Amino acid sequence: MNHNPHMHFHHLLLLLLLLSACSSRGIAPTSTPAPTSTPAQTQTTQPTATTAPTASPTLVATATPVPAGIATVVPTRLAGADLPLPIVFVDIRQQLTRLEPNGTLTELTDDPGNILDFDSSPTDSSLVYLIIQSGSMVLIQRDPQGNNRTELVSGVLRAPLYDPTGEQILFAVDVAGAKAGSTTLATGVWSIPANGGEPTQLIEGIAPQTGDDGQVIPGMLYAPLAWSPDNTQLLLLTAPDFGPDLPAGDIGSVGLSVFDKAAAETHELIPPGGNPRLCLSPSWSADSNAVLCATPYGVGDETPPLFQIDIATGNVQDLLLREGPDGAEIWVLGAFNGSNQTTALINYRGAEASSKAVIERFKEDPTHRTIVVSLENAPDPGSIVLWAANGSGAIFSVADPRPQLIWQPFDGGQPRILVEGYSGRIRWGK
Repeated sequence: MNHNPHMHFHHLLLLLLLLSACSSRGIAPTSTPAPTSTPAQTQTTQPTATTAPTASPTLVATATPVPAGIATVVPTRLAGADLPLPIVFVDIRQQLTRLEPNGTLTELTDDPGNILDFDSSPTDSSLVYLIIQSGSMVLIQRDPQGNNRTELVSGVLRAPLYDPTGEQILFAVDVAGAKAGSTTLATGVWSIPANGGEPTQLIEGIAPQTGDDGQVIPGMLYAPLAWSPDNTQLLLLTAPDFGPDLPAGDIGSVGLSVFDKAAAETHELIPPGGNPRLCLSPSWSADSNAVLCATPYGVGDETPPLFQIDIATGNVQDLLLREGPDGAEIWVLGAFNGSNQTTALINYRGAEASSKAVIERFKEDPTHRTIVVSLENAPDPGSIVLWAANGSGAIFSVADPRPQLIWQPFDGGQPRILVEGYSGRIRWGK
């Protein structure tokens, strides 16, 4: 395949905007003690969005050694609660590794190119991932054990995503001319059967045009992001399409849309292209009627740390305000809605470089929040937050004193260091 070399750089930028995890490196054996916490006292406070959370138990390191005889280089058997399910993550090799709840580590891939993005099937943990191979992006599928490698599509691609049944694999084409076998693909969102077959276009991209004055009128690029809990709607990341030889834009140009599966229609929630309000870390509400937008770092005065968008009306409701107690800023790394309540991982960023991170919950009124637990180390601003589907805990990353993935249960159990160092996205397995 012959591709313009410049377009890979510009469209890699869009790919990176999909990856909310930072690029921490290095998995290594360690005797680092696991952080511990006293059980969260579900003392209900009634702070406003600008009131400091009340005191809560703090994670305190304990000198718990790694038990002898554990055949793994990952310190998952340190003191702390077990994971509810396995996880799959991008490791130091820039390849995929599976981590079992008991600490067993299995390398799943060994490809010639680094893995840029991936997804794990919700039904059987089959894998689909994106690499750069021989100068081109290639979409690859493997079975749950990492065997039966199959190349599906090549071109300028991003955002692989299984559908809720595990029977279809979605992906975005950012430059026309991608190839799935002998089929040439236009820009937009495509679906290909996981067990083999011809691809189907779900959403057509909008091509850029050249005006009478010679200026480029941008089109629209779409990328699949997350299915709604009722499996009827697909959240989409959008960005202006200026063509393969022009810049793709920065994070301020990213927008959000929703695809209605039954109606086969797309409608816009946040327009791309310099919109003052950004949705950097979106997630669905449990009833599939709204999208929560968390802001993990400061991106301008127009974007609050947590707001939600009603899908039917487009109405926007601010849930938390930027201004925190004692001059601190409130950043929200992620939010999870379930069981008639919302759980958020909040960083209170102090004016003198001090900060603290807490996990808080609220129901209808976000100014009346309950502290679940306070964290010893603030998660990375770019950390992905992977929530347990039942709301029982979350995985996040910290950089200090060294890059680590932490599992934090919400039922009073102790947190656990999962890995020391990792490279990118994490997913739940089966």
